[in-house]
Amino acid sequence: MADISKVKLGTIIYHIKDSIARKIMKGAGEKEAGEAGQVPAPAAGATNRYLRSDGTWQVPTASIITQDNAHRFVTDEEKTNWNGKVNTGDVVNNCTSTATNKPLSAAQGKALWEKYTQLNGEIQTTNNTRVQASSNN
Repeated sequence: MADISKVKLGTIIYHIKDSIARKIMKGAGEKEAGEAGQVPAPAAGATNRYLRSDGTWQVPTASIITQDNAHRFVTDEEKTNWNGKVNTGDVVNNCTSTATNKPLSAAQGKALWEKYTQLNGEIQTTNNTRVQASSNN
């Protein structure tokens, strides 16, 4: 008889565990806590839903997102501006490139400006020397 009691007890425990496992969760309310259980199945076609704490499947809306300095939405204009920025990998950092569709780095632009200024000064000096030499003749 002891064996029969163990079988019955095992069956009872199995059914209790099974009924607990099959219990559908109860969502939280404003004043009451929810209860653990299986997640309620979403309806067919509800592929863009999330399970809310109240136990319902809902389509997410922007209004449920809390924005802060690190997490915020952007406008289409901001995205366009970002997409229009120069990729740092495209910047040419030498004066020997023949790529006409890539921007020149500021360092190389400064180096070119310094060379331009130097050459312009040398041209002025040469012109002044010629003018002086021709006026002396």
